[in-house]
Amino acid sequence: MKRLRVGYFEDDDLMPVTPETRQALQAAAQALQKHGFDVRPFRPKALEQARKLWWTFFVRCGAMFVESLVRDHESDLSPILQEFLQIAHAEPPLTAESC
Repeated sequence: MKRLRVGYFEDDDLMPVTPETRQALQAAAQALQKHGFDVRPFRPKALEQARKLWWTFFVRCGAMFVESLVRDHESDLSPILQEFLQIAHAEPPLTAESC
C-alpha cells in the first residue's frame, strides 16, 4: 500500500478554506508521509468542468424544481431560499441548446 501515491486537494481558489480545515488536511498528509506514503498536492484537471456541471444541476435545475413548489408563496420563503432563487435566476433560463 505504501507504494501508492496519495494526492490531497487543499483549496479550489474560490471558496475559502477555514484555517482548521487546512491544518487538519496538512496534518493528515504529514502523518501519511511520515508513515512512508508518497504524498503530493493534487488539483483535479476537470475541476472547473465539475463546478459548472454542479452549478447547472444543483442551482439552475434545482431552482426549476423548487419554483413549481413555491409558486404563489414566495413571500413565505426563508431569506436563504429567496436568495438561492435570485442567484439561480441571474442567468437566462436553461434550454436544450444551452445544456
